Amino acid sequence: MKTGKWTNDERDCLKNNYRELGSVGVARILQRSPRHVNSMAMHLKLKRGWGTKPRFRKYLINEQIFKTWSNTSAYLVGLILADGNIGERDFSITSKDIELLEKSKAALESKHPISKCIGRNLYKLCIGNKSMVSDLKSIGITEKKSKTITLPDIPREYFFDFLRGYSDGDGMTLFTKQGGLQFKISTGSPFILDDISDTITALLGIDKHHPKTNTRQRRETIFTWYELTYCGQCALLICEAMYNHCEYLYLSRKRQSFLDYKSRPKRDRRSLGNATKYHSL
Repeated sequence: MKTGKWTNDERDCLKNNYRELGSVGVARILQRSPRHVNSMAMHLKLKRGWGTKPRFRKYLINEQIFKTWSNTSAYLVGLILADGNIGERDFSITSKDIELLEKSKAALESKHPISKCIGRNLYKLCIGNKSMVSDLKSIGITEKKSKTITLPDIPREYFFDFLRGYSDGDGMTLFTKQGGLQFKISTGSPFILDDISDTITALLGIDKHHPKTNTRQRRETIFTWYELTYCGQCALLICEAMYNHCEYLYLSRKRQSFLDYKSRPKRDRRSLGNATKYHSL
């Protein structure tokens, strides 16, 4: 930090920028402490503009990513719907798989830190950006969404990117001991599972699957959740659509189950459920 006598150029910079940027913003430009900048501003009788905010952000991020649909934005929207949380000014993604958060951070072009949740084997990526929160809410992601969410209005060509993100958060892909493949999504909202099932049927020609209701009682509280499950050839068609052109946005351990199943000779695969060959999207 600079100290000592102010130059004329520094005074001019302060006069030109203090109203909009304030003492913190000007301090970053001049490499002086905010206290020294504020003291000089008072000496020069400068006033800060009402309702203005510094342009500087602590962490850089691509603020445009949720303004249009793309393979990347569709995946991230799916992941946020499953493992995310949204507030008035920020949104976050929480997962036990730090790989998932590192890839999400790269996709967001973010410099935000990934933190470990105290006392839990979980990691969290928190993004404070009111503009991006507004974009997410316009898509249909709301606060306290877990039991009421429905499928956002996603363009057809990005649906399986969304589904991969959503299943990376709330789903699983299993290569079973019996040699079969299983794709499952578990969530608190039956509405989004019904929407997903309808869209899979429309795009892949797979017979309509209905969510299964599960309940569990713990003390005096009854917990209810819903599962949508596909097996065998049906699961294979879904995983092919999700993973064949996914670049780097996927959770490795879930994708590996699909690769292990696909590498087996066809005669050794179990075919459970009815499916037709999917058409190009």
